[in-house]
Amino acid sequence: MATPVLTREPVRYVTEDQFLSSDEWDGYELVDGVPVEVDMGGLSAWVGTQVSRRLANYLDDAPVGGAVFAQDTPFKAWPDRPDHFRKPDAMYFGPGRFPGDVPPEGPIITAPDIAVEVASPNDNLRTLNLKIAEYFRAGVRLIWLVDPETRTIQILRANGQDARVGPDDTLTGEDVLPGFEVRVGDLFPKRAD
Repeated sequence: MATPVLTREPVRYVTEDQFLSSDEWDGYELVDGVPVEVDMGGLSAWVGTQVSRRLANYLDDAPVGGAVFAQDTPFKAWPDRPDHFRKPDAMYFGPGRFPGDVPPEGPIITAPDIAVEVASPNDNLRTLNLKIAEYFRAGVRLIWLVDPETRTIQILRANGQDARVGPDDTLTGEDVLPGFEVRVGDLFPKRAD
């Protein structure tokens, strides 16, 4: 009787230039040269869009300035890891983070002030914890982990004083984005009760 041989597709290594120059990697992050799919469900993508939209709308009228980016925008902020990009579901960069306050033509090579991750059904807790640690090491000041299933947001701060807010609570930009406020429940689809 023959012993079955398990085969694996070889790991494909991709450089920064390859990653940034091809649409093939839309929906992927680059983790030390290895493309990793960031599979979002429809609900998670919708909620991520709501967060980005609320942030952008606030900046349109607020005197604080800065820039908001939606999902699938890569950033790299790890000089010792050249082929490493992450794509939070939304990002906020405060004023002065880009020369002349204009986002770069090429890759964003600095960490956002706020990074937003929206939980999807296929998310892996280990991978999410790894991202959080990387974000803080890169200099992210505030992380919002949004859970569409429980309709809650976990607020992670660089100082370790974390909190959780629910649908009837208000999410604020704290000292990172002063004046920004949104009722948490407004970031999720209306429920038919």
